[in-house]
Amino acid sequence: MTFQTKPRIALDLVERALSNGIRVAWWTFDEFYGRDSKVLDGLKERGQRFVCEIPRDPRVWTTKPDIVPQDAGPRRGLPKQTPCEVLWIFPDSVGASKMEPEPANLKAIVAD
Repeated sequence: MTFQTKPRIALDLVERALSNGIRVAWWTFDEFYGRDSKVLDGLKERGQRFVCEIPRDPRVWTTKPDIVPQDAGPRRGLPKQTPCEVLWIFPDSVGASKMEPEPANLKAIVAD
């Protein structure tokens, strides 16, 4: 048995479900997985829609940035994380899907 992180296990389970013909309209998950760009990117790469909790103070792109390649020199610090494009953020309330986006206590992210 090889060690795998919980997010890696989650993506493996999603892949297993899809390969067995199981179709899911929306995946839902908590902040632990919602803050992991590999989980979000993995679902997006598989064409899956999802709703998840995210940290209350995320750093996100409101518009897609131009990516400037870094030189291949030595790397220091934390591993680079891939930015995830935010398509819709809304406050946590019953009528949130009908509201215009506004600064609020962030609770969910939706992407398809």
